[in-house]
Amino acid sequence: MDDKKLAPLQMSDLDDSSGGEGAWNTQFRQPLSIVSAVGMVETAYLTFTKLTTKSVLFCGDDGGGCGDVLNSPYATIHFGSFDVPLPLLGFLAYTSVFLLLQSTNQTITRNALLFLTTSMATFSIFLVSILTFILHASCPYCLLSALLSLTLGFSWFFVSNDDDTTDFRFGVGGAVASTFAAVALYLSAPASAVTASNAAPAITTDSTEQSLVVAKSLSDLNARMYGAFWCSHCYDQKQAFGKEAFQKYISYIECDKEGLNNQRSLCKEKDVPGYPTWEINGKLYPGERSLEELQELLGEIVNK
Repeated sequence: MDDKKLAPLQMSDLDDSSGGEGAWNTQFRQPLSIVSAVGMVETAYLTFTKLTTKSVLFCGDDGGGCGDVLNSPYATIHFGSFDVPLPLLGFLAYTSVFLLLQSTNQTITRNALLFLTTSMATFSIFLVSILTFILHASCPYCLLSALLSLTLGFSWFFVSNDDDTTDFRFGVGGAVASTFAAVALYLSAPASAVTASNAAPAITTDSTEQSLVVAKSLSDLNARMYGAFWCSHCYDQKQAFGKEAFQKYISYIECDKEGLNNQRSLCKEKDVPGYPTWEINGKLYPGERSLEELQELLGEIVNK
């Protein structure tokens, strides 16, 4: 019997070293392309819902835990004055994987995919840990994304050449880079994200004449502010009013189920899309607003 027929299948048997199939052959590229395409669609949808503050479909009556996760400080990367939604970075990662899987360049495709998919798998483990141990939220979309990332991340073991240590180096490099990124994201979350009693941090600014006038006008219209104790934008909104105006005139509703004196059921009943959200005359206005913007909004409401 020909010994060659008994030899185990090697990556070199599947690759076309002349540049045909490349390191990730057709047998693996097709299913992994589907996995990355699903990830692209999912993260694109989550990016859309975060940017538009819409409720997440198929995730409870009002977006449930998915909304809590998307509105948490861990769902945004801060680059100076720019806030980049984490799902957008996920979309770019899945898109990069998808495009690389279509390439036939063996060296570039192999190394880039090993680094990128291993990074995604490692980072997904961190995100699931945040979801479970810090946010205490249930998010099917997050778990699906983690499953997709882990599938891509571990898939390279089934197509790597055991005789080439380059695979191992790029895999470890991706894991290390992703770990540093995860730690940076955790440390960049505002201090208000977690407090001993799950109470929002104290307001430290003094109220101005303008903030007192705006707060009084909001109170006259039975306005409410919906927020969460860990929400940095909620805290900034409170700071804009100052402690006198906010404590005297503003009705604040804590929406996080872990928050002190929370009214989670009311937030679900009102279908609050994100934090902070103002309710004025029965209508919801999501997003942090300056005092000038609130004055303009109040003028429009009163003059209707």
